[in-house]
Amino acid sequence: MHRSLLALFLAAVVAVLAFGVPFFIELPVAVVAAVLVLTVLRGTSGRSRLIVVFALVVLGVVVVESALLAWAPNSPDPLVTFLHTGPSRKSFALVWLAMKRVTALALLAIASTVPSGCRGSDPPQRTSQNRLITLGHSIGGIRLGEPRRSVEEALGPGASRRRGLVWYFGGRLRVDYWFHDGLRTRVAGLETKWGGFHTRSGVHVGSSRDELRVLHVACHDWECWRAAGRNPDAPGTLFTMRHGKVTQIDVFYS
Repeated sequence: MHRSLLALFLAAVVAVLAFGVPFFIELPVAVVAAVLVLTVLRGTSGRSRLIVVFALVVLGVVVVESALLAWAPNSPDPLVTFLHTGPSRKSFALVWLAMKRVTALALLAIASTVPSGCRGSDPPQRTSQNRLITLGHSIGGIRLGEPRRSVEEALGPGASRRRGLVWYFGGRLRVDYWFHDGLRTRVAGLETKWGGFHTRSGVHVGSSRDELRVLHVACHDWECWRAAGRNPDAPGTLFTMRHGKVTQIDVFYS
């Protein structure tokens, strides 16, 4: 689903959770919202995932609450009953209403992180079938010099937090369109910190310095590299090391 459409739908959920509507509207909207949030869960991590889980819990309670009202439509809302049965229950009800509003805001935050286009996640064939790093040439099937239009036709616009830098595969691969301080229309660099990409010899993020010897790289301090030629701007591959292990692999024009 397109990000703007998802954001609009979650904005409608905001109105449902924050201001309250009849149960026969709240119930289906909450169910659909929960399903949409579940589709987002797989692509989140850290604090974002905690927000998603919190939203799912609150939405689940909303579904139960609405279902109870649907079962007994003539009975008062349980929370409304709490509001009239003592200070402690009143406090609980107010906290619950506040949680609804916080969940509404969380849902809008989630909507803003969903990638645009019809790709809730990256195409599985590019992540499961092509994890190859070709030194001085490509990572995951994206090659140096490839037109940006070609990359976007295959993978979509990706996630961009800075002009000219685009992340794919959930942040596992960064595509750089900057070259000599200018923004280009072709891929000028590729970077990964993910251990799933590997060379034909099996070198990947997490490999030791000894395992790099098979690639005939030159090393100094915390970097190992291999150039594909001696000409200016020749493509090359850089392995960033930390504590004797590869932590980042870059394929770029030097």
